[in-house]
Amino acid sequence: MREVQNLKEWSNHYHSQEEYQKTFYIMDKTMKNIHENNYYVANFNPEKINLYEAENDIPIVEYKSLVPFDGQKEQEIDQNIYNLAFLEVGIYSDTLPYLTPEFLKTEFAQFKIFLPSEDTLYYQKVLTQKSYTYYSDFKDTQNKIQIDKLDKSLQEEGGRGKGIQKSKSTAAGRAFAEREEESKNNTAAFVTQFLLSFSIIAVSLLIPLIAWIYALTS
Repeated sequence: MREVQNLKEWSNHYHSQEEYQKTFYIMDKTMKNIHENNYYVANFNPEKINLYEAENDIPIVEYKSLVPFDGQKEQEIDQNIYNLAFLEVGIYSDTLPYLTPEFLKTEFAQFKIFLPSEDTLYYQKVLTQKSYTYYSDFKDTQNKIQIDKLDKSLQEEGGRGKGIQKSKSTAAGRAFAEREEESKNNTAAFVTQFLLSFSIIAVSLLIPLIAWIYALTS
């Protein structure tokens, strides 16, 4: 195992959406483990987060700024979940240096184009609705529901697999269930590759301009 680089250096290079999701999942899982050991992350500066390369290509995350809980454990956990989600959206959209919480909350719709469609509702709930759930819990629930659907489909086709109990009682389960329902109710518009690329470029140019104007008028 060797140190690859800090998160800022890592994010300056191209990565697929799947690579981002895998890395953010490990970052969240590591943060959750830190919380379970009665510490929280005091600084989410990308230069204070190291990524280590493991043999299985799954990164190992090191948060350099850890502090013991000071009596407000629940609030500090919620703030950590928010800060990590904020950091991830900033990296996805390449707007982190000038992004502010208020701008992200009021203009969240502009950022959806940069986010994985299956994760959009998670970020929206955490960043605009104060519904604090670990990203890793959300993804674990998402995977369980997909496995459950596959198992049910196999049974309907005559398969002998045993069904996996679906649970939507947790916050992560409810968030994913809402994303599923939202997806069913929306009529998806067909967009050509050229138009999609143009939209991404246009939005990426508009966001810093709007953020700058917003900062001047605040």
